[in-house]
Amino acid sequence: MQGRLLLLRKGFLFTTILSFIFIVFLSSCKEEFTELGKSVIPDDEYLGFQRDTLIAVNAYTIQSPVYPTNKQDKNVFLGIINDPVFGKTKYSFMTEIQEPTDVFYKDLTSLDSAVLKLVIRDRYGYNNVQQNYSVYRLSKTIESPDSIIYYNDVDPSPYYTEGSIISESTSRIGDTLFIKLKSNFVQALLDDVKDEEDLISGIYCKVDDHDLPVGSVFTIDLLSDSTSFINLHYQDSTELEQQIVTFPINTRGNHIEFTKHIREGYPINEYLLNDTTKADSLIFIQGMNGTDIKLKFKPISEWIEKGPYAINDVKLIVKLDDNTSNRFDAYDIPENLIIKEGKSIEYLSDISSYEGFDYAEYDKDNKRYIFKITEPFIEHITNEDYEEYSLFIRLPNYASDPSRVVLEGGELELFVTYTKLEE
Repeated sequence: MQGRLLLLRKGFLFTTILSFIFIVFLSSCKEEFTELGKSVIPDDEYLGFQRDTLIAVNAYTIQSPVYPTNKQDKNVFLGIINDPVFGKTKYSFMTEIQEPTDVFYKDLTSLDSAVLKLVIRDRYGYNNVQQNYSVYRLSKTIESPDSIIYYNDVDPSPYYTEGSIISESTSRIGDTLFIKLKSNFVQALLDDVKDEEDLISGIYCKVDDHDLPVGSVFTIDLLSDSTSFINLHYQDSTELEQQIVTFPINTRGNHIEFTKHIREGYPINEYLLNDTTKADSLIFIQGMNGTDIKLKFKPISEWIEKGPYAINDVKLIVKLDDNTSNRFDAYDIPENLIIKEGKSIEYLSDISSYEGFDYAEYDKDNKRYIFKITEPFIEHITNEDYEEYSLFIRLPNYASDPSRVVLEGGELELFVTYTKLEE
């Protein structure tokens, strides 16, 4: 027989599941659970036949936890997203500057210019948004990740002042940003090299605040050794042609990423502040310290005595919301979502690998995600303190994916296929 045999006997809360049978009924923004009909459990004449039923869950949106960002093996994000539903999100970063890659002459006769080159590896939002970029000289050293953990919600303001701006102008050619730097910063950088002193603490990069529709955020490549850097253009007394020296910005230096969500006055805010004991008609997922979905099952211990059952299959269907402004023209729908059991979303954030998580691929034709969650469902109900556990849905790469999506929460469909067995 396919499926897993779940022996549910009186007083023996050893497994499962189908006693867990209630129909999610969410039709308004917040609705109470309905009591489950006891007629859902088949009578004895149905022994050995497969049956289908619906299971009710309380689905609502929760704030995602913060995450460490001072990792050297990670790209960073730069930009602003102005989302009509999720609000404004600002992405910025600060990074160290590495020693120059080439030895160059110290007796300079002419200092021309310096340009910060940032290579774009990916984009979210509109591609042609005209954003203004500002770069600042850091006043404090970025500490090593071995000594301190920087989380994405850290305030970067103690590391720079508005008067320490070193950028003059920005141009974009293809997938590269070129930011011209002020001469006083260039001279300071040169003086450090000429005097064989430690280089300046580093730079902080951000986008000037704006309210342009949709907005845009770039993934900046800091992983490759030869992509993002500061180029210093100069001449010396022995060469007629202009010379270039390169200061790399890459994995050998520390860098920190910052994410700031501004939700007040936007639709998502009411769903985060409302009563979480009731179900939401809409549920929201957003990466990078955005939002996740929590599914809480209603206890049904009184029905477990009606077993045993064999659980053959459990599916959760979550549909895309077409009425809310999903902005399909600007925001790509996430290709995958994951679901996992835990006592809290913070527990899942500590997991280094998502191996064993249940994925759901986006079904473009039907605009929905289908989770096959037989194992998580069984694990949930067979746990001795299962009432303390929940199921959580989030983006697979929640700390490096700014994607977002609005889903229907009012009619979640958790389908269970089971067989009633003889004791």
